[in-house]
Amino acid sequence: DIDWRAKGAVSSVKNQGAMADPSLFVSMATFEGLTAIFYGNLRTFSIDQLNTCVVNGSRVENMNKIYSFAKTNGLT
Repeated sequence: DIDWRAKGAVSSVKNQGAMADPSLFVSMATFEGLTAIFYGNLRTFSIDQLNTCVVNGSRVENMNKIYSFAKTNGLT
């Protein structure tokens, strides 16, 4: 088993606040962790950037929008 916390690939817990869609936080944690694994440094990305790309869709629609946004903006 790999402890990604020990390898520095897990960012701190973020406050979800009033945002209704937890997929934003799951996605952002994934992008941050992958960046740390592949590039060797943990960066914190803006949850607000992803929030602007998701507009009242279903969870599946939101996830598709999130990953499309990430690909278009160089997060993947």
